[in-house]
Amino acid sequence: MYNLPAENDMREKPQESEDSDSGLSTTFRQVANGEEMMSRIAAIADALLEQYAGSLTQSEAIELATQAVQEGLQKLPK
Repeated sequence: MYNLPAENDMREKPQESEDSDSGLSTTFRQVANGEEMMSRIAAIADALLEQYAGSLTQSEAIELATQAVQEGLQKLPK
């Protein structure tokens, strides 16, 4: 004979809500937001390098792009 799981064991377990995961989903959101911000900074830096070819180094373009994003975030309503 085979040992079959009880009927209750075969049911899907309910998914936990985002609020009940001890901040894990908040951490994932923060990482996703950070990745999105880095992507935007990179896009701005690329545009600056293209616009001012020869006048800016890559690190200068990244610094300017980071400042622009930070200033933009400060202007957003809280």
